[in-house]
Order: sequence, then C-alpha cells, then structure tokens
Amino acid sequence: MCGSVRSPTRKRRGTPPAKQSPNKKVKAAASSAKPVPPQYMALPIVLRIGSMCSGMLSEYWALSGNVKHVFAAEKDPHARAFIQTNCDVEKVFEDVTDTSFKKQVPNHDVLIAGFPCQPFSPNGKNLGTDDE
Repeated sequence: MCGSVRSPTRKRRGTPPAKQSPNKKVKAAASSAKPVPPQYMALPIVLRIGSMCSGMLSEYWALSGNVKHVFAAEKDPHARAFIQTNCDVEKVFEDVTDTSFKKQVPNHDVLIAGFPCQPFSPNGKNLGTDDE
C-alpha cells in the first residue's frame, strides 16, 4: 500500500522493537573509540590561506573565524587593486609564473586556486570552454 493510508482491515503484526536510549548509544561509541594521535588533535590556532588566480578574492568574503589570508596572486590589475584596497591580505603578487613568486610566497596551510572566469562572465566574450 502506498503513502500513509492504512487499510482498516489490516492488523499490526507483533510489537515494534524497544528503542534504545540515544545516551546509551553515545556512551557505547565513546568507550570503544580509539585515542587520536596528538599530531591530528587540532588545527593551528590561525589557518593561513593563500590564493592564486584570486579574482575578487571570493574566499576572503566567504571564510571567517580563525583565518588569515597571507597572500593572493592575481594577474588582472583591476582585480589586484580591488584586493589591495578592500581585503586584509599580507602580500599580493602579480604573476604566479614569475620566479619572485616562487621565492617569496609565504607559508600557508591552505592553497585556494581559481581558474580564469572571463570566458564564463557576462563581461567577457561568453565563449565558455571555447574561449582562448
């Protein structure tokens, strides 16, 4: 029978199994858990984030809490100026293929990298993956 409609002539068979208290399940799971090695216990107090092909640095606006944006790299001069004006980023690079980037990139815990969005943007040519 479909849905929640029950036949008035159909009788229930047996009784449902007794429900176990949710607290007992938690205690059982906690007692059988193995200890976590110390190197996996906690994240750094501040998560250091680096960004390549940053664009408007959308992750800066999306992430909050104990994060520090240590660098951004953006080739477009207008986007780079936006980042420098509006975002608290320690260092802004122009080109990730330049040797100075490889030598000066700060230590980071997470690297976020985008791809050029102009082919998909209404401000671009709207050619998508067919763009050069």
